Amino acid sequence: IRVGTDNAERKRNTIFGFAGVDLTDPTKEIVVVEQSFAIGHYLARQKTLNRIIWKINPNYRAGDNSYFSMNDDDEMRLLVPYSISKSWRVEDTSDIAMATYLEKLGGVLEFDSEGNLIEDYTDFALLPDYARIQCYPEDWLEFNINKWGRHRKGDHEFAYFFTTSEQLGISWFDDVRVIYDANEGETSQYIMLTQPESESQLLRGAIKANASGIFFFDWSDLSPKPIDTLNAIQHCATALDIEIGTTDHNFYPILPLLFPIRDTYLNMTDYAYVVPIQLSNIRFGGVCITNPFDPSGVQTVIEFAEELDTVDDVLNEALNSYFLMLGAETPTVDNKTETLNITAYTSFEQDGDTIYVAYGNLTSYPYGNSTPFAENTTVWFTQDFLNVSQWQQVIFLQVGDVLELNVTEVNEIFYCLEIISVT
Repeated sequence: IRVGTDNAERKRNTIFGFAGVDLTDPTKEIVVVEQSFAIGHYLARQKTLNRIIWKINPNYRAGDNSYFSMNDDDEMRLLVPYSISKSWRVEDTSDIAMATYLEKLGGVLEFDSEGNLIEDYTDFALLPDYARIQCYPEDWLEFNINKWGRHRKGDHEFAYFFTTSEQLGISWFDDVRVIYDANEGETSQYIMLTQPESESQLLRGAIKANASGIFFFDWSDLSPKPIDTLNAIQHCATALDIEIGTTDHNFYPILPLLFPIRDTYLNMTDYAYVVPIQLSNIRFGGVCITNPFDPSGVQTVIEFAEELDTVDDVLNEALNSYFLMLGAETPTVDNKTETLNITAYTSFEQDGDTIYVAYGNLTSYPYGNSTPFAENTTVWFTQDFLNVSQWQQVIFLQVGDVLELNVTEVNEIFYCLEIISVT
């Protein structure tokens, strides 16, 4: 970063614009937003974000996870989750002092392109959609989760200095993952929890943090427990070496995440580690899926990606291979489009959830067959498979509608995976 201007007479020490890349489809064009920004985390001197926030309030501490997001008027905004530091000092007559550092959650700051503070959101209920991607400073969130987890003593409160099975923490190889939940229509920060100073190599719980709050998922009574993310990485790395036939290659598994694999949805054992594969520093290299309840790592599949493959296509192939490896008779996901003419439509309650059922003529493609097959049957619509926007379409379906959709067959029942169109 230098003082002056560049060849285009643009001021240096300034963000000139933004490039939007679709990470799921490499064939899509890059979107360029030509909007300069006067402040940012990595700019220098008076334009650095930490200095700007210090001038607003010396006790504000910006998280390292500030981000840019476009508002409803197509204007880029800088969103900064922050915490508030407090100094506490106790003195006696002998001038012997004790000082410590206390920190509490602040909120989210919103800046415009000129560096002006637009809003200081201390109530997350007031956050607009574009400012809800990350609500908590990462360092504050990780520090307080570890502090809270260390104080979980169960029935051993008296001997607080002993490590107990109730204690939880974040391992050195884990950090915050930011995931968009299509079912809730909201982005959340996720953190996997292990037992500190333990060699069990198992997950003990998880934290989900979003604008609605911070939620703890306790897996202490879960049996079996899933392996931790480091083991998932190691299983995928071993599978890559075996698949390629050598350890001398440029494929690396990264960012393992536990996902529901949309099979039976009975319990946690329906989850799997879905691990993206990176080809050097060049591009998306494929998907690895490993069974989190198999400590040996044998139940692991690899699906490599060609240069122009989309993430959806590669993920579907990996899921099919994974289910076939587990002995499934049919894959959970296919990429063919079916047609359903609705002649009857109803709903019922099951385990507290509403399920809609459409009856009509379904033209589908049996697995492994490119010839369509037509039959009168039912298709179930559940929120296990459909996101919020799709579910809204389901609610207003009626007799006479013709649907283009993707379905899967589980236990001789057709479930809708996606509604493509309604006519």
